[in-house]
Amino acid sequence: MKIIDTHTHDYFSSFDDDREEMFQRSREAGVVAKIQIGCDEVSSLAAVKLANENEDFFATIGVHPNDVKNIGKEVEYRSKGFEDYQPVAKNIAELETFFANLIEQDRSTPADRSTKSREIFGGGRKIVGIGECGFDFYHDKKEDFYDIQKEALTMQFRLAQKYDLPLVIHTREANEELMDFFATTPLTPLSGGNEREKFAGFSDFENKSPHLSVVALAKTEPPLSRGSSKLRGVIHCFSGTMEMAKLFTEKYGFYLGIGGIITYNKSTELREIVAEIPAKFLIVETDAPFLSPHQWRKKNSRNESTSLPEIIAKIAEVKGMGELEMAEILEKNSRDLFLLKK
Repeated sequence: MKIIDTHTHDYFSSFDDDREEMFQRSREAGVVAKIQIGCDEVSSLAAVKLANENEDFFATIGVHPNDVKNIGKEVEYRSKGFEDYQPVAKNIAELETFFANLIEQDRSTPADRSTKSREIFGGGRKIVGIGECGFDFYHDKKEDFYDIQKEALTMQFRLAQKYDLPLVIHTREANEELMDFFATTPLTPLSGGNEREKFAGFSDFENKSPHLSVVALAKTEPPLSRGSSKLRGVIHCFSGTMEMAKLFTEKYGFYLGIGGIITYNKSTELREIVAEIPAKFLIVETDAPFLSPHQWRKKNSRNESTSLPEIIAKIAEVKGMGELEMAEILEKNSRDLFLLKK
């Protein structure tokens, strides 16, 4: 069984004591690739760092809706190796430029890079998506944060369209807002000539951010295939309605990210949705260290990619398929979405 964990946060401090051992366990469980998901400026760099250190890892960069209000503020969360890092971007516009420069550097050749950016990026591409981004009104009140969350999501739509990268969408107690946003936001790629067509390069941030040098140099060139022009993406940790699932799969061609929630006794509606939605629209994830599947959390306080066989087994059961067949479909879907070659 070959598995791709399409959504994990292995740079979190909860993995500091046994990170390498955890990586080995997950590989032994059949995990052949992981996508490290960024949530803000510093965690996006941490995700890229892990991707550069591991040939089978990739990264997304973006800002989580609950982290939008902290743009430009002193970092409260610390990732290992980034203890002294302070944000460079002071607002959403500057964060857009910062992310765009990361993508430009990721796609450039080593000869075109400055000395410092060579310490961050290797010879191939590692950034495979934008996000996680979206709306979340579980932690933040809609009346206080809707406008800024929408502005940040719009910014990340622009990046996804400009660079032909899939979106990783987060939504919690905000499904109507997300559907309204998709209904009113153009989903065609941006044409050339916009004000962000050319970027000054990563050098603008080097003097302001001396701690970027802690990001390790990539040793190998990861396999990445060519993309399409259509905006694509995944609704991460899907827990919406059947109507929402059909809207995003049938109208927008998005995937549904299925994680540990499908194994919970109370998740009857989600299992009904997974049973009805065609398997070609499903991918698997952990959202580690969160959302452990039912059996895993009986013995483990923290989720990790090693738990994915349990999630795949439940998806296969719901779909009336064999586990190996299901795993093959999920792996193919993940590679198609994030453009990963075998």
